[in-house]
Amino acid sequence: IQQCGITLQDVPGEKIWIELKLILRGRFAGHIMRTILEQRLGPILGLPESLVEMFELENRWLRSMNYQPEPMTLLVTLFNDQEEFDTFCKRAKCSSRHKNLGQFLLDYRYSLQPMRDHDLLYSYKEFLINSHQNQQDIRHQYVIELLKYQGYIYLIDEIKQWSIPTFPIDAWDLQQNGLMSSRSFSYFLRHLKEQWKSSHFQMTKEELIQYGFQSGLFYT
Repeated sequence: IQQCGITLQDVPGEKIWIELKLILRGRFAGHIMRTILEQRLGPILGLPESLVEMFELENRWLRSMNYQPEPMTLLVTLFNDQEEFDTFCKRAKCSSRHKNLGQFLLDYRYSLQPMRDHDLLYSYKEFLINSHQNQQDIRHQYVIELLKYQGYIYLIDEIKQWSIPTFPIDAWDLQQNGLMSSRSFSYFLRHLKEQWKSSHFQMTKEELIQYGFQSGLFYT
C-alpha cells in the first residue's frame, strides 16, 4: 500500500478531495481512514501524521455515523492547529463551503459547549441569535455539525427542529410607546435584548416594554 501510495503525490488536489469525500461518506469511513493513516499516507494527502487523532476520528465516525456527518466534520479531528488545517486545504483544494465549515469547527470545537442548566443548548442558541441575520441559517447547519463533532448526538434532533426566534422589538416600538430620551435607542435595545435572552427568548414585545418601564431602564 505504501509503495502504491507514493503515486498519490502526482494526483491533483481536487481529485484527492473528491475521493476523500467519497470515503468519508461511505459505510467504512472510519476503518479506511485508519488504514490510510496507519500506512503513513496522510502527509501525501495534506493530512498530519496523527496517531492519537487517528483513533479519535474512527470513534467520532462510529458515534455520529447515523447522522451522516460531513466529511470535514470528521477530518477536523486530525488537525491540532490552524497551520495543519491550512496545509490540508492548500493540498486538497477543497471547496469554500467545506473550508468554511472546517474553519468554524476549528474555531468553536472547544469554546462552544452545552450549558449546565435546564437548557443544554442555550449557549448554541445564544450564539446563533448573536450572529448576523445573514449568517444565521448557515451557522445553524454548522452548529448541527459541531454537535456531531463534539459527540452530543442526543441534542441534534432538538437543535434541528429549533427555529431561530426574532428579537420582537425595535426602535419604532420604543417611539410608539412615547419613549424620548437623550440616550440612543440602541442603548435600550441592547439591554432589552439581554433581558430577552435571559428569558430564554420567551418575552414578548409587550413584556419587554413593561420591563423597560418597571425596571427604570427607560428613565436612565
